[in-house]
Amino acid sequence: MLRGPAAPDPTAGVLSDLITRSVSPSDAVAIAERVRSIKPERLARAVEQRNDKQAPPELQQQAVQELRAIREEVLLWSDFLESTLAENGTRGQDRVMLLSAAYLEGASLELCIKAAAAFGPPEETTARRYREGRSPRRRMRDVGVDVTPDDKAAFESRPGLALSAIRMDWHHWANEREATRDWIERITAPGGAAEDWAKQIGGRLLELSCREVDPPFFTVIDQWTTASPRADSERIRIVAQLLTRAAQTDALGRDTHKKLLDWAKQRKNPCQREAVARVCSGTYGHRWPHTALVRLRHILGHDDVATEIAEDALVAHAATGGEGFSRVIETVESWLEKYPTHPAGPRAFLALTDPSKPNNVLTPLTTIAQSSPKIRDFLISGWWATLEQPEVRERDTKYWSPGPKPYTKTV
Repeated sequence: MLRGPAAPDPTAGVLSDLITRSVSPSDAVAIAERVRSIKPERLARAVEQRNDKQAPPELQQQAVQELRAIREEVLLWSDFLESTLAENGTRGQDRVMLLSAAYLEGASLELCIKAAAAFGPPEETTARRYREGRSPRRRMRDVGVDVTPDDKAAFESRPGLALSAIRMDWHHWANEREATRDWIERITAPGGAAEDWAKQIGGRLLELSCREVDPPFFTVIDQWTTASPRADSERIRIVAQLLTRAAQTDALGRDTHKKLLDWAKQRKNPCQREAVARVCSGTYGHRWPHTALVRLRHILGHDDVATEIAEDALVAHAATGGEGFSRVIETVESWLEKYPTHPAGPRAFLALTDPSKPNNVLTPLTTIAQSSPKIRDFLISGWWATLEQPEVRERDTKYWSPGPKPYTKTV
């Protein structure tokens, strides 16, 4: 009896990148032996769940974390790190050089050295210390860092070592955690040695914080958004992207929702408010629409860059039609009723009915209003609420003529 072709194995090649051409023969054998110890059904289940487009995002995220855990079990660099950095006593210079390369993987060696030299109190003459004795390249190689032909720090011969080093450092040198946080904040600050590497460093802090105690992620991004009166727009976008990722993790999800609410209520920090607005305008808003709308209401209490982003997010969500349209209209209507003196409702109403905004829903609103008393009441009430708000009534209102003020809603 002839059989059809066998179904492709979805796990084929999933772990193939763990043994690169630059991995030593002994490390390759050890990695291969640990791959054999992984139960096939465990790997298959994680891959299948990750690739299932119909699965809830939470399950897909769990699958990604499970695959990451499997990879770490296979790589198992803890013994290497222990023997390299801890067995013969703590070698401070080597430890900080490895830590710098781990956070700045892919950066030039000169930048890694410059960042390492900034570790510790400013009064220490660390810049000279890191250039004494062994050459920087030799020092890097001795702690497991590859130096590429174009003089950049890499971990091709030991894939996964960078994140393992970061986690081990945080766990092993607990008394240095505050100094490590201060160092990261210093080198990523405006004008700092690693200012342009904030996105990668933030991502590695996020992964570290999902697993270790005393997580540094929120402390650092707080500093990024409060260190100067006005963070640059690119830094705010990076913070928004990182918070979006953090919200999707089991370990940091709840704290991220709270952080976004706290920042949305901020009156004196436009950077944090803008970051929240950007988060709610992206995938976060699609996944947690009710949660995002609560945060947008707080942001719409002011009038700044964050407010404009929040308005556009609100309009875009309503423009999706169907459930999104109904959700936004009902939410804004509830704002107008529950918070009659708050500018959020009128601002949201103006944004929805402003024909100059892309994706505005003025046309569907006026069309539906012809047959829907509820939508007609929404338009009339929204307009009069806007006129009664000094903070928003000076905005462009020439598109509307509301007619007499209603004293009762249409029944």
